[in-house]
Amino acid sequence: MPFFSRRFIITLFLIFCLLLIFNLPPFSESSFSKGVKRAGVFFLYPFQYAFSALFDISSNSISDLAALRNAQNENQALKKEIESLKLKEQPANGLQDENQRLREALGFAGRNPYGASVIPAEVVIRSPSLFFQSVMVNKGSRHGVAVNMAVVNAEGLVGKIGEVFDYTSRVVFLIDAGQAVSVVDRNTRDFAVAQGTGGGLLELKYVLSQASVATGDAITTSGASDVYPPHIPIGNVVSVNKRDVDLFQTVKVKPRVDFSKLDQLSIIKGY
Repeated sequence: MPFFSRRFIITLFLIFCLLLIFNLPPFSESSFSKGVKRAGVFFLYPFQYAFSALFDISSNSISDLAALRNAQNENQALKKEIESLKLKEQPANGLQDENQRLREALGFAGRNPYGASVIPAEVVIRSPSLFFQSVMVNKGSRHGVAVNMAVVNAEGLVGKIGEVFDYTSRVVFLIDAGQAVSVVDRNTRDFAVAQGTGGGLLELKYVLSQASVATGDAITTSGASDVYPPHIPIGNVVSVNKRDVDLFQTVKVKPRVDFSKLDQLSIIKGY
């Protein structure tokens, strides 16, 4: 073991001497040192190449790991910044949407398109079900609301007042299965009764088989009612089933009002 250690030390010393000679500056080189240097190049090149390659690999690996770590940190920071911007954007978008709805409601009330005074109201409780569809609004008898008053929004007819309390009222949807309203086809001037189905569509009753009602026709209130003023938009025809053997056609209408997104409403008071 001592011999091996001594031999190993001598080998390292010789390699060190050869490296020292190999790296001497050109002006100090003699013919002897040049010969030793040439021999050293031949002898040490494989070891120098191996150590150099190993060092390059290690350096590159360390650099790559550092770059990857920096990229990951930067990625996390960017994600946090994006999430922060999204959170800041959501309230702004919500305010813009609410302002737009309020402008539409005020514009509707200001235009007074049906020749009647209206009571602005806001939905405070939603209670849709398969058998009974309605919402509660924040206006009641103390504000002049009464049963059977028509309720509209900027899109069209919503329904009517079903129950009234001191400070709130219940609005029954037009699409409720127990509701019906006299309507007219604005394109053909054919009269009918729009019946709620409890689903998303209305069904037109008593449309004669010879009537030329077609898909896309606009349907509005006819005015032949003590509850609903004329010309309130109802919706558009989406299907017509006509058979010569039947006295009436089967006509389906899609309401203009989106009953899942009701917010600002107007109760027609002076009709």
